[in-house]
Amino acid sequence: MNNVQRALFLGLSVTGLITTATANNGWTWEQIHDDYNQGGKGLALAARPLWHIGAECGHWPCFPGWATQGANDDIVPPAKLYYYPNLDSSRGDDPNGCPWPGAINKDTSPFPTYFTVTKCCDGDTQFPEFRVTYSVFFKKDGYISTGHDYDWEDATIIWRRDPSDWKFYRDELLMERHGPRIPIDYRDVRSTINEDGDWTADGVQDQDHPKLYFGSAKHAVFHIKNTQFCDIGSDANGLPEDEFNTAYRSDNWSHMSWPDNLISAGKDTALGQKMMAYGPFSGLSNPGKLQTQVCGLTASDRVCKPRLTDPI
Repeated sequence: MNNVQRALFLGLSVTGLITTATANNGWTWEQIHDDYNQGGKGLALAARPLWHIGAECGHWPCFPGWATQGANDDIVPPAKLYYYPNLDSSRGDDPNGCPWPGAINKDTSPFPTYFTVTKCCDGDTQFPEFRVTYSVFFKKDGYISTGHDYDWEDATIIWRRDPSDWKFYRDELLMERHGPRIPIDYRDVRSTINEDGDWTADGVQDQDHPKLYFGSAKHAVFHIKNTQFCDIGSDANGLPEDEFNTAYRSDNWSHMSWPDNLISAGKDTALGQKMMAYGPFSGLSNPGKLQTQVCGLTASDRVCKPRLTDPI
């Protein structure tokens, strides 16, 4: 499917759809190695997503938030499930409901992104991979008929080394989609931004931060917006191609985490271990658990290989 066909399917403007930008700033071995040994937060900041979530045909979502609370990092209680199409009726005034998202299309309440940084292909001294996983927590998933307590969603950016200059670049994106992770070449991500650029621009590719969308009800991760379908069947659509997946995702609220709410939660951190040990999280992809699996997640056949100089 070419860009024009994609645009027509999603009801987008065909003109000015895609722009390739000169960005995707690379890191030297010394930079990435030193940062990794200090916890990897610099690398996590360098490519953290600009998350988007929408109100499905006017129905407010369960907004993401903190997984723990208080001085002891106690796990928060789950939010109440409702019948379709009601995702959350508390509007933030119920402590056991979902967090207040902020005024629609205006202000967004900050929420945390939990991250892990994992070095894969460790035996390959020339072409190791660094996988940075960004996880977001929701107090529930879906509706009474289709949902469950608690929900973790994630996206992983894979950094690979370019043999032309020996720097590491964002090379691939993995998006959680109801269990499987959907791989896409980073240069094919529909919209990206630079931190000091225009965050509202769409169709600019291969910059530092991907623009990603949560499905409104089931929270799967997408790189293409779609507001054409509002139904309970579409909410659970698991098709891997963004162009054909009908789950509603929009941008009524947007947030990029800053250093104070970009939280290290790997398997070796106290926070990560607490969440891994919490029973109701055991069946979910909490950050620490996911880190133990991330090197084996579905990806392209470029695993443990150099970054391609030319896009696929």
